[in-house]
Amino acid sequence: MLNKHSASFIRVNAEFPTIGQKIATVWGTAECVAYLHDLQHDTSDKPRAGFPLEVLLAIGDLESSHNCDYPSLARKDVGF
Repeated sequence: MLNKHSASFIRVNAEFPTIGQKIATVWGTAECVAYLHDLQHDTSDKPRAGFPLEVLLAIGDLESSHNCDYPSLARKDVGF
């Protein structure tokens, strides 16, 4: 279950409430895994400003939390 009181969720939701709401809605699903990944990787052909570093790190923390809570949904192609 998503901890809406976590510093990471609070950070994302405060600066980007639409994204926070979407994360809360899809948390615990494969859609959440894809959404969190797509937020962190530019998949658009259009130029984008990107997130402030603190928000990007918070999204990464949320992805890690989701992977711990739902290991069967975690991306298998994670690597460097």
